[in-house]
Amino acid sequence: MPSERTRTQLCGKVAIELVRRRVEPALRNRDHRFLRRHRYLEDYLLNPRVMKHTVKVSPGLTIIATLISGTLLGLIGALVAIPVAATIQLLLEEVATPCQNQ
Repeated sequence: MPSERTRTQLCGKVAIELVRRRVEPALRNRDHRFLRRHRYLEDYLLNPRVMKHTVKVSPGLTIIATLISGTLLGLIGALVAIPVAATIQLLLEEVATPCQNQ
């Protein structure tokens, strides 16, 4: 648990940062550009690769499923997009493919 001094220092740093950002609009713009780039890299490069290895869903399917379900169902759709895509992919691999092979 942080000490009282640590909490006070943290609150002071946060207050100073908030005032600095209000006074200097150029910093807000710089921070906004950084966060936008970071979000782009995370959404289109990092997340599909992680899903490829953990859930075994292809990166293209990850992006398409998230965009479609997010557009149709909003935040809830974006959250359940990957599990639903993984379920559909598993059903196609386990049910449809063996039936075609017989």
